[in-house]
Amino acid sequence: MYTTQIGRNYNIRPIAPDDKDLLVKLLNSLSPHTIMMRFMTPRPNLPPEVTQSEVARLLPGFPNRRMALVATTPEMSQGQPAEQIVAVAELSPDQNLPCMAEIAILVRDDYQREGIGQTMARQMAQVGQYNGISRIRATILYENMGIRRLIRKLGLEYKIEVKHGEATLLARLPGSETDCGD
Repeated sequence: MYTTQIGRNYNIRPIAPDDKDLLVKLLNSLSPHTIMMRFMTPRPNLPPEVTQSEVARLLPGFPNRRMALVATTPEMSQGQPAEQIVAVAELSPDQNLPCMAEIAILVRDDYQREGIGQTMARQMAQVGQYNGISRIRATILYENMGIRRLIRKLGLEYKIEVKHGEATLLARLPGSETDCGD
């Protein structure tokens, strides 16, 4: 059990096949700003086909998706407490460079800036290191200050390459001295 910076409790666990409906609910709850920052597309909401493909990609069994975690919290649903997903973090190893993985973190709007993303990023870094990952990459909009703050708070050595408003953030995981194409 973890506690956010404002005192809300949450758990972090591996994503499970039964999470499909909760992931759909999470993705359908996102604000246009969060959609823009995560999916790099200006939309008021995600179209159903994008939501379905994202859910299918996140769930266990999708090729090349190795590691994903969700943050859950009990919330009232139809008068009963029920587990809800408030964040998801994913680490996808690069098929051509096994020491590198793409990281993606999504936190529901009403839970942003409470430390959940940072906690999940730390756990994903540990999972990655355990699985031989020494570098992480994130493709972001240059103006996505949230992920840049998160990487700084983790104390990771990183660099940013910018092209056409998109930025690729490359970070070295702690204790990794192996060459990873950099």
